Amino acid sequence: MSFLLRPEVLGTLGATYLLTVFYLRNSRKHQKHIQYNPKPLSSITLAQAQEIQLYIFELEFPFLAQKALEFALFRTYGIPSISSLLMQTKQLSTAKHASKRMTDTSVLMLEIIKNAPASARSSEALARTNFLHSLYGSKISNDDLLYTLSLFLLEPIRWINEHEWRELTEMEAAAMGLFWLKVGQGMKIDFSCLPGGKKGWEHGGVFAEELKAWVEEYEEKYMVPAESNKQTADCTTEMLLYPVPVAFKDAGRKVISALMDTRLRRAMLYPDPPAMLQWLVDTGLTARKLVLRHLTLPRPDASRKQIIADDINSHGKIYKLIWDTEPWYVEPTFVNRWCLQSWLDWSAGRPIPGDEGDKYFPQGFKSSVMGPAFLAGKGLEQAEKDEEQIQHIMRPDVTIAG
Repeated sequence: MSFLLRPEVLGTLGATYLLTVFYLRNSRKHQKHIQYNPKPLSSITLAQAQEIQLYIFELEFPFLAQKALEFALFRTYGIPSISSLLMQTKQLSTAKHASKRMTDTSVLMLEIIKNAPASARSSEALARTNFLHSLYGSKISNDDLLYTLSLFLLEPIRWINEHEWRELTEMEAAAMGLFWLKVGQGMKIDFSCLPGGKKGWEHGGVFAEELKAWVEEYEEKYMVPAESNKQTADCTTEMLLYPVPVAFKDAGRKVISALMDTRLRRAMLYPDPPAMLQWLVDTGLTARKLVLRHLTLPRPDASRKQIIADDINSHGKIYKLIWDTEPWYVEPTFVNRWCLQSWLDWSAGRPIPGDEGDKYFPQGFKSSVMGPAFLAGKGLEQAEKDEEQIQHIMRPDVTIAG
C-alpha cells in the first residue's frame, strides 16, 4: 500500500488514467468516421445520417442533446404568433393539459429521431405530427413551422458546441442537417426562403448554416415581448422544474432564466438573473465540460440512454422508459414503482407509474392516436396517405441531392 502512495506511482497512475480517458473519449468519434467515411459529405445517405444523429443523442452527448430538444420547444414560445395560438388551444395554459402536450410532442420527435427513415414507426409519428398541425390550417404559417423545425436542428448543435466536452465534427453536423431537411420535406415545409431552396445544398452542413442565418433574421424581427409568451413560458418552466422540491423552485426559475439569451429572456418578459447566479451557471457548464473531457470515461454502448423503448409491447404500443414529469406511457413494473425516482415522487405527493388507473396510459403509446383526447381515432385515413409520401421522401438511400 505504501508503494502505491508514492508520488511517482500516483503520478504514473494519474497520467495513465488521463491518457485512457483521452483515448476512449475520442475513439468512438474516429470509429464512426471510419465507418461512414463520407467523401464528399454530399454522399451521406439519410440512413447514415439517422444513425449518426442517434449515437449523438443516445451515447455521445445524451444529457445535453436531450435538454437542447426541450429548450428548442421552449424557445418557440418566444414568438407571439406561436405562443398566442397555444394559449387559444388551452394545451399549455392549464396544468391538466400541459405535461401531456409536452410529453406527446417530445415522444413524436423521439420516434422520428430514433427509428430508421421510412420505417413504420418513424413515418407514423411524422404523419401524426402533420395531422395535428393541419387542424390549425392557415393559423400556422410556413415560417413558424420552419422556425420550429430549425430549432430541433440548431439548438442541439449550439448546446453541444458550446457546452459539451467536444464540438460536433463537420460530418456530424452535415448528417444532422440532412436528417432535418428531409423531416422538413416530409412535413411539407417550403424552404424557398433559403438561398439553397431552389438550387439545392452542397451538403447538410450548408443547409444548417443557411438555416442559422435565416433564424437570426426571423428572431430579430418576430421574437418580441408578449404576455402570451410569458404565460406559455411560465407553464413550461413549471414542467421543467417538476421534480425540483418546492423550496428550490424559485432558484430553479432563476437558473432557467440564466440559460436563456437576452433576446429570449426579453421576449418572455423574464427578469435578468442575479449576476452571481449567471456566473455560477456559466462556470458550472464550463466545469462540466472539462470534467467530461479529461476525467470521465465515455458512456459504453451497452448503456445508451433510451427514453422510449425499442420494441412494441404486448398491447401493440410502446413504453416510455424515462419520465421527467407525470409518468405518461410508463409501464408500472416493480422496478419503476420502487426506484429512487418513484420514492422521491411519492414522498412529494406526485404520481408514480401505475397510479390512478389508466390516467397516464400505462399500456404505452401509439403515435397514430397521439394528441388531445378528443382527437383519438381521428385523422387515420389522412395519415395513411401521408405515410406513403413520407416514406418516399425519407428513403434510406436518399442523399442531399434527393
